[in-house]
Amino acid sequence: TAQLSAFAKPQQAHKSSGEQQRKAIKNNFGSVRIPPKPKPAPTPTMKFHPAATLLLLAKTSVFAEDSAYFVDSSFGSGFDLPRDLVATSCTGTHFDFMLEGSCTYENVLEAFTDNIFNDPISTPQSCRDAPGGAEQAFFAVLGAANKTEAKAALHAVCKGAFDSYPKTPFTEAAEKGDDLAFEQHYYNGGTDWNEEVETAYPLGSDGENTNYLKADSLSVVNFYNGPAKYSIVEWPGSLPNFDLDTCNLNSAYCCWPTDRQARDNNGNCNRPYDVNCIDKDPADNTDLCFVDMEHGVKSTGNDPGTLFFPFDGDQGEGPIHCHGLAWSDDPNHPFSVYKGNVLFYVSMYDHMNQRGYVRNVPGAPMCACTEQMPAVSRSDCTEIGVERETFEFGYNGVLKATLKDLKVRFNSCQGINDIGQSDGNDLWPHVNKLYREGEVTAETTATLRDTIIGEIGVTCDDGTREYMSTKGYKYSHDETGWVQVAGREEFLSPAVGNLMFDDLLDKSPNKIVKRICPGCVDTHQQIYAKILNNTIDTLFEWFIMNRDSKLMVYGTDFKIYSTYEDAKNGVNEWTSDYDAGQIFPGNSGPTVKVNNQFSDFRAHSRHQKNVAYYVEEPADGYTITPQDNVEQVGKPQCHDNVIRNGQCGPAAYLDSNGDITLSTWGKNIAWNDDSFTFMHMKADGDTTLEVKILAFDHRSGSSKAGIMIRESLHQKSKNVAAYIREKGFGITSRSSYGGRSWEQGHGGSVDYSTQGVTLRLRKKDHVFHASRSLDDGVTWTDIGNPVTVDFDSASFYVGLVVTSQSHERIGSAKFQTFAADTHICTSTRSIYGAGAPIVRKLLPFQDPYEF
Repeated sequence: TAQLSAFAKPQQAHKSSGEQQRKAIKNNFGSVRIPPKPKPAPTPTMKFHPAATLLLLAKTSVFAEDSAYFVDSSFGSGFDLPRDLVATSCTGTHFDFMLEGSCTYENVLEAFTDNIFNDPISTPQSCRDAPGGAEQAFFAVLGAANKTEAKAALHAVCKGAFDSYPKTPFTEAAEKGDDLAFEQHYYNGGTDWNEEVETAYPLGSDGENTNYLKADSLSVVNFYNGPAKYSIVEWPGSLPNFDLDTCNLNSAYCCWPTDRQARDNNGNCNRPYDVNCIDKDPADNTDLCFVDMEHGVKSTGNDPGTLFFPFDGDQGEGPIHCHGLAWSDDPNHPFSVYKGNVLFYVSMYDHMNQRGYVRNVPGAPMCACTEQMPAVSRSDCTEIGVERETFEFGYNGVLKATLKDLKVRFNSCQGINDIGQSDGNDLWPHVNKLYREGEVTAETTATLRDTIIGEIGVTCDDGTREYMSTKGYKYSHDETGWVQVAGREEFLSPAVGNLMFDDLLDKSPNKIVKRICPGCVDTHQQIYAKILNNTIDTLFEWFIMNRDSKLMVYGTDFKIYSTYEDAKNGVNEWTSDYDAGQIFPGNSGPTVKVNNQFSDFRAHSRHQKNVAYYVEEPADGYTITPQDNVEQVGKPQCHDNVIRNGQCGPAAYLDSNGDITLSTWGKNIAWNDDSFTFMHMKADGDTTLEVKILAFDHRSGSSKAGIMIRESLHQKSKNVAAYIREKGFGITSRSSYGGRSWEQGHGGSVDYSTQGVTLRLRKKDHVFHASRSLDDGVTWTDIGNPVTVDFDSASFYVGLVVTSQSHERIGSAKFQTFAADTHICTSTRSIYGAGAPIVRKLLPFQDPYEF
């Protein structure tokens, strides 16, 4: 409902001279500057600001019979109508209205429309019928030319309403003085609220127990029932625990290790207090990982150092309860406006007064901004809910707002976890939801993981190792004589795939595979598998994800040992039963079974995380290393739960014969963008590529391996590729940036795995032609029809491509005798002379910009 003030009464329309009209305007609008009357022009015109165009109804000496002021063409050209003049022409010089609801652009515009613009007393009919309607008039009220400016202007108006609203001092909750000295001590784990426990020795003067928490903190209950619900509680930013200049993660929380209150259905404190409430525990909702005491030094004054808390529950630090809150970057968001209310509710009312949770984790504040707090696996959280907000808006040349009334409630927070599922009452998912809504930055959400560690499948052990690695402490072992073939988390490395793994294993001197797992039990931190008989072509996957596991028989095809020397000599093999249905090491042990020591590289939630595999170094040498001209084009379709930092680069392997094996994850070479491994070099002009593919370990029907000519390394780039797949051959082309790829071919069922396949891709001007041969280039068969792609640049990239089209299985291909024939010479070392055709084998270890 609107509460309308007295409005300037619209003048009755009448015709008058230009001089009379100018006087009328000045009388109505006080100090409005009126330009002097110019000389008459042949074709008089008027110039209005865009926000005022709704007022221009017709070419006439007056706007309308109920217009509030008068302008005629005798003003001449170049007259700029002030925005405040435009606003008051439609709505009067003064008005006000009420808003029941949040101060958002949509809500305020609706209230303005209903109470002012649509009111015939407030707004002339001519304005209501004008183009742009209420929103255009609202622009004028805000002094804005468009919606973007209007939203920004209204945001400032709303912020002014919140800023000017009298805040309730945080000190009124405890009623222990107005200097926050008590609160500082309390939030670091001190004061009688934290340190005392109810006791019958001695009894109080009234015969009741002393140190009765609910009586000692009665002011907290009164504050909860009053200011906490019906006012904006001031954030205690002068305390070092909550200095907003250091609260860059938009969040704060408390962690309590002690329960001091009985019979509240929370924690295990019980009566009689002097017997059953000594050092009792809260309800356990988290795993305490570590405390970096330097993080909280401004609050606690502790010396720098780190405390680690291995294990959990009764085997570790004991029950710990953490609970927090988060807020938006937008100061007008309810989570930001009322964060002081939520801090009070979480830290004083809900947990201390109602549950009796007290004290601090050693080395850390009890409550503080996230940057100062202990690293934990998770934390509960609370968010504000606004039941009522009432604003009064007033206009007197400038629109202003006043917050008149409010009521809030406290709700369990809502969130979205790291796989996109709803996840309430959990602080990191709550912040992640704010990020998805545009309320906090991606950096804030990602950095919060350093303290709230537990995404799906990630444990305190993982977070602690990651923290230690930032301090220079890493698990080390002697890698001399070993080639890493797989790794995750701390040991992340390009995964080699089945082809590369088999080649390395075949050439290794003793066919031994080493696995390291620092988080495993002592007997499983370094173990060795000796391969006696490789009966499957997916042995690499058998180790990391249990593919075809039952085809490898323990004792016949492989054995496990505790040391390299035992494996090399074939003595002291493990004797416990091997679970063929489980991932390596199959719940086996040296003498008895040991469960849960495996690592499923497909899923982050499957037990051991920091794991790596190694193969003995081949006697004839090897090279597996990232190169400048071997890279993943586009975002690889790695399983996010497997590769924690989102990286899973390709592996390139050059064997002693000069053959190249590439392995990769990758979505596809298709549709509007690509994801694949590309070993490339630059070329120019008319070009012919040719390669023989000796082996292809495809992971799906759409896996591809072949050759490509590509305008750029961007995933949406124009390109043409010739390839093999599970059945047959194909050519794909994209003729425009980000356009749809066009595929041809796929016919045939040639067994390329036994005889190899040679592919050829020719570029002549803008026309590309693909063909293939099954007899080493003696006869050639076209793959599809020629395609036309017009590159914008003179130079381009040529090379080898592989994509697995699988998010959890690695595809790989082995290439032989790759050649590029191009009519340029970019190296003075060319034996053919400048400008002549050159043919050079592409190796992964050359300068990709030289031939």
